[in-house]
Amino acid sequence: MSAEASNIGLTHLPLDSYILPAPAGLSFADWLAHPGCIAWQVVFSHLTVLDAGSPCYCPVPNWSKRSEPWVSAGGITPGKGQMLRPAALGYLVEGTQAFAFRGEVAARLYVASPDAIVAERLTGVPRTPSAAAEVLRRRLASNLPLLRAQRGEADLVIDGTAPRAAQIAALRALMARLRLDAT
Repeated sequence: MSAEASNIGLTHLPLDSYILPAPAGLSFADWLAHPGCIAWQVVFSHLTVLDAGSPCYCPVPNWSKRSEPWVSAGGITPGKGQMLRPAALGYLVEGTQAFAFRGEVAARLYVASPDAIVAERLTGVPRTPSAAAEVLRRRLASNLPLLRAQRGEADLVIDGTAPRAAQIAALRALMARLRLDAT
């Protein structure tokens, strides 16, 4: 179930759509370890469009040639990227660099999942613990210790193995607390 389908007033802005091409000489996994891998100016410009009440489209990175320009830059013109709709309550900015987001933040949440589950989600194939460690080393590289440390910065830690309904219930409870704190 997506953030939008949960009907709690959030629009999901996937940071992986905003990954810039990797600089020459840097592996893609190492590039992902840097907050500079995200086109933050594009993220903020899209949030501005959404806040003004208009939909916009995510960029589409060139996943087959990770050092090449985006397939589509996204924006207000319909394109190949996912369409984002204005949110009633706020925006769920997720991805390995989400804690580097420097815009207005109501809360930070961390989804905790065993390595084998994360590796399966990254590859689409079930992994043993030892194979999972290799997938995470290859895909997340030097970013993995940072990601794990961010758990302590979260306002809410959600069990990534819990049923989706329980995850949404935890998010709804956080949103209710935020609304109460705002009054």
